[in-house]
This record gives sequence, structure tokens and C-alpha cells, in this order.
Amino acid sequence: MSKPGDEQEEDLPETMRSTRNLLLEGLVIVASILLAFAIDAGWDEVREREQEQRLLAQLSDELALFIDNLGPNSRLLSGRVETNIEQLLALVHESENVADDEWMTSLGFLPRAYEFTAATPVIDLLTADGGLQLISDPAIREELSNVSSFLGVVNRFETLQGNFIANEMIPWLNRNVDRYAIALRMKPDWADDRPTSRFETEVDAVRTREFSNLLVERDRLLDLVTLFRNQTLERMENLRERVEERLEE
Repeated sequence: MSKPGDEQEEDLPETMRSTRNLLLEGLVIVASILLAFAIDAGWDEVREREQEQRLLAQLSDELALFIDNLGPNSRLLSGRVETNIEQLLALVHESENVADDEWMTSLGFLPRAYEFTAATPVIDLLTADGGLQLISDPAIREELSNVSSFLGVVNRFETLQGNFIANEMIPWLNRNVDRYAIALRMKPDWADDRPTSRFETEVDAVRTREFSNLLVERDRLLDLVTLFRNQTLERMENLRERVEERLEE
């Protein structure tokens, strides 16, 4: 027995039935495509979130390297060099004698410098063109930009300091003091199997205007490097705090 609806269906012209079927099929196809896009978008969002979490974890590790390792070590060495500069300036301008071990060891530390900005692969990646867009949190993006800017300033002053040491401080030391004798004093274990130096370095060799001026310039550059390193570390601590908060969400 046929139903009333079936009779109406049979009464429709063949072209109208075909058109309606095509429309239904088209709607099904469109709905399927939209659903597929929605699923893809959902998966893309999940992948982007996972990628962001990985990047934030790597950024946290890199910040920890600076805050907990490179920062303290750079402060330690900078403090030692600053003390040595003060001792040597006193040696140059005061009349009393100082033990050789003291002032020659101080000379040995003068060329030493800590490369605080040696490697920042994650920060460089995230602050390159389009890199900040990988991070959804605007506060983290802002702090990251600040850290990158300060690292650039530190790098500039570290480069100036390194050039000064290589082009002025070390050549002066080579001309005026026995660096081999200094090395023997600074590394007793290393000196055990080596001959004593045939040269002598008298204290008058460092009591010159030129050396005094070099010490003043060494101190000036060290102060600039130390100032901007400390400011960079403060911003790194702020950034790490925000990153860790985001990772815990």
C-alpha cells in the first residue's frame, strides 16, 4: 500500500526530484566539509598549544641557565676582576711595596672576561621575524622582547670589552710583564713540571701612566657590562616567573 507522501513524490516531475536530491547531496557534502574543517581547526589548535608548551618549556630551561648558572658565574668573575683593578691602581699610585704573588696574580686576571651572551637559541628563535606569534600570552611576548633588547645591549658592551682586552690590554701585558711567570703563580699544579721563568718583572714595570689609564678604561667597560647584565637578569627573572605560571595552567 502506498502512503500519501509517496503519491506526492510520484506526482513530482523527474527534474524536480533530481534537483531536490542534488540539493540534499550538496548540503550533506557542505556539512561534511565544514565538519572536517572544524576538526582540522581543532587539531591545529591542539598542535599549536602543544608547540607553544614545548617552546615555553625550552625557554624556561634557557632562562634557568642564565639566572642560575651564567649570571652567578659572571658576577663572581666580574667581582674578582674589579677587586684586582682596585689593587693594581693602589699599587701604581701608592708607595708601599706589595708581595709579588698578590699583584702578579691580579695581573693574571685582568684579561679574563665572561661571555654572558654567548648563546641564546630559544630567545633568538622566538624574537626573530614572526617568532613572537608562536606565543599566545601578550605579557610573555612583551617580557621576551625586553629581555632580547637588553641582551643586545649587553652583547654590544661585551664586544667592546673583548676588543679592548685583545687590542690594548693583552699587548701591553706582553710588552711589559712576564706572563709565563704569572701563569706559574696562578697555577701551582701546572707549574710543578715546568722550569722557572728566566725573566723578572719588577713592580716599576706597572707603575706607569699608560698602565693606570688602561686600568681605568678596563674598569669603565666592566662597570657597563655588569650594569646591563644585572638589568638583563632582573628581566629574565620576571620572564621566567610568567612562563612558569603559564606552564602550570
